[in-house]
Formats: sequence, structure tokens, C-alpha cells
Amino acid sequence: MDIGGMVNDLYVSYQNLPGIYQSLITAEVVFPIAEAISHLVVDRKVDWKKVVYSAKLAPVYGVCIEGLVTSGELVGEYISENPLVQGALGPNFWGNLVNAFFFINNSIGEKKDYKVKELIRNYIDIFRYDRNQKKGLRGFWKNFKEKTVSNIPFKEYLKATIGTVTVWNALQYVNYNTIPEDMRVAFMQANLLWWVPTLTWLSLKGRRKVADRDGLLDSFD
Repeated sequence: MDIGGMVNDLYVSYQNLPGIYQSLITAEVVFPIAEAISHLVVDRKVDWKKVVYSAKLAPVYGVCIEGLVTSGELVGEYISENPLVQGALGPNFWGNLVNAFFFINNSIGEKKDYKVKELIRNYIDIFRYDRNQKKGLRGFWKNFKEKTVSNIPFKEYLKATIGTVTVWNALQYVNYNTIPEDMRVAFMQANLLWWVPTLTWLSLKGRRKVADRDGLLDSFD
């Protein structure tokens, strides 16, 4: 059996898939593994409930990855073909919002026993509030912050943002300046192999701080 040939055939088949399918597959593989790795590093054991939670959310992150790739292409088409501009205004700018979304989801998971239905309810509840009691738009903004912004661990998110505007800006410059167009998605996805575990590790530390602050920290004994 030619293992090398089989691996090459699988890779070629993967490369021939539409970009959205590549992103979905990459996310479904990378995010649960990253969650498991982060627990092994921090706790020396894997909490499979949290790995399953990550796997359930992975398709959403796959769509986000595809959106980031597309954003760089749109910047190149409508704003500037400068590689630095494409990276900075495309995937790196929007990537910070995706990072925030990732941190929020994990903090809510930590506080709500890693139940996806509770996460969905949290987002729905953004629009459920007493408009008279909470004074219109100010009330909405207060409720929005409570459900989203307050669940972002600032210190860890700041570190992720620094990584985005430094390391990822350099990588995206190389991507748009050097890498052939048909390999750019693969280049970005390859770098997710180290970025997602790093992001997950930061999130694991941060989500516990958020839950502890709110008096909802799980037991890790």
C-alpha cells in the first residue's frame, strides 16, 4: 500500500474542493483538536464535553474563515492590490471580530455548562429586554454589552489582537505578495494549525477568569 500516494491523492482531492468546503473541513478538524491540546497543556487532561462543544461550533468558524479569505480578495478588487493593505483591511481587520466572537462563545460555554442551546439563547436575549425600563437604545446597548462585550477577557483578547496586527499582518503580506493565488487559501489554513491552538489556549485562560468574575467558575479538580 502506497501511503504517500494515498495522502497525496487526499490532498489533491481536498485542494479541488470549493473554498467553503475546505474551510469547513479545516475548522472541523483544527478547532476540536486545539481545544483538546489547550486542556492538556493547562489541566493535563482533556474535558471531552468542551471538545464536543468546540466541534459543534466548528462549522460556524469554518464559514468565518471563508469570509476572512473572501474579504482580502474584495479589498484587492475594490480598494488596493497592495499586499499589506489587503491583509490589514481584509482578513486581519475582520479577524479581530472573529476572535472576539470566539472568546465570547467560549466564555458563555464556561458559564452555561458548554450547552450550545444556552449560547444561542444568550444571543437571542440581546433583543429581549424591557425597553421602557432600560430606556430604548441605551438599554439595548447595555444589554448588548452584558451579553457580548462583558464576556471577552480583555487581557487575553489584547494578546490575540497584538498577534493579529503583527504576526498575521506579516503572514498575509507574504500570502498576497508571494504565494500563488490558487495556494493562498491553503497557506492561510496551514497557519491556522498553530494559530487556533494559541487562540484556544488564551481563550481557556480567559474564559475561566470571566466565569470566576461572575461567580460561575466550574470545578476543575
